[in-house]
Amino acid sequence: MANLETIAKQTSELEKLRQQLNEYVTCQLSIAESTTTAPSKEDQGNSNETTMALLSLEARNKETLSTLAEKEALLEKKEQQLQELTQRMNRQQQQQENTSTGTHVESASTVSVEHDDLYNQLAEKDKLLQDQQAQLEELKSQWEAERAELVKPALEQVTAQLEELKETNKIAVERLTEKENELAELRSQLNRRDRKPKQTSSREQEHQKRLNRLTMDLENDRLLIQRLDELNQQLEAQKQKHESILESHAKALAEKDQALVQHEKSLKQLKMNHENATKSLEQGHLHQLKKLQLQHEKALEDLKKRLKHAESQAKSTVNDELDQILVEFEQSQHMHSVQVASLQQSYQEQISVMRLGQQAEIQSLIGNNSGGGSSTVSKLRNNAKFNWPPVAV
Repeated sequence: MANLETIAKQTSELEKLRQQLNEYVTCQLSIAESTTTAPSKEDQGNSNETTMALLSLEARNKETLSTLAEKEALLEKKEQQLQELTQRMNRQQQQQENTSTGTHVESASTVSVEHDDLYNQLAEKDKLLQDQQAQLEELKSQWEAERAELVKPALEQVTAQLEELKETNKIAVERLTEKENELAELRSQLNRRDRKPKQTSSREQEHQKRLNRLTMDLENDRLLIQRLDELNQQLEAQKQKHESILESHAKALAEKDQALVQHEKSLKQLKMNHENATKSLEQGHLHQLKKLQLQHEKALEDLKKRLKHAESQAKSTVNDELDQILVEFEQSQHMHSVQVASLQQSYQEQISVMRLGQQAEIQSLIGNNSGGGSSTVSKLRNNAKFNWPPVAV
């Protein structure tokens, strides 16, 4: 909006200069009328055509400013929608992190079921995160495309105005050349008459008035051509700024595409590392469970052997030996349950810690990429090269 105010200010200055030029021309014409005859209809027509051309250019410039203001408001609305979507995604991710506490497995029989649920939840959240990230990138790309579409019509309008101004300048130069030739011819006639016998004073006064009028018109046309040259330079500067914006925009998009490709590679590698670490932890846990199961089976086999051996001994010692074996059997069962529960709890804690670490790494990677995209957009909007619409200096 500050750029629009600057353009409006320069337009006001242009209007003031045009009024000053008109006042100057009016003043000079009034002086010429007091000493000369009235200008011819042809000169008046040429002056009116030039004035109408300038008025047409100024009207088109105002219309361009109005269109740019509407498109700037539309861009602001799109950017606000993009920020709202980003905030909504952050809130959803925060809710997912708050509800992602792991559930402890109570027995060894439910390990595989809980582990599958954990993988399913992680897969669903990864898919949701990817969908939201894709939606965010799509909105950013749409915003960039709309911004580029704003620059192209403005460049076309400036180019058209520049061509029209060049044509007007060409016409004014041709008219100035004609008047210079006419003025030179009149001076030549006066010089020839000076060398001849003097004619009537009325004809000399008529020629002198015509010479004065042409001299005044010549000066006015020179001022007009100077003003047209200044407008031409301003439009050329605006055209160069538009082209610079398009070039910088293309460069920024290329850098963004390269960063997105690198980000996708990093995210893919991170997920692969997480899957490998989870599989390794699962295999270690299953190995420990199998090892405990083998130890428990071996202890039961030893107790069975001792029980058979006690049965083959004297009946007086059978009860004592049997009681001792039962006590050891109960202790073995208890120790096995405690070890399995401890191993399961340790495994669940490791899974929870690994899962939180994985989510933190993914969130950090996605956050860095989103921050890079936002900084690119901010750099595009805050860079002096991207002031919209550009103003000629």
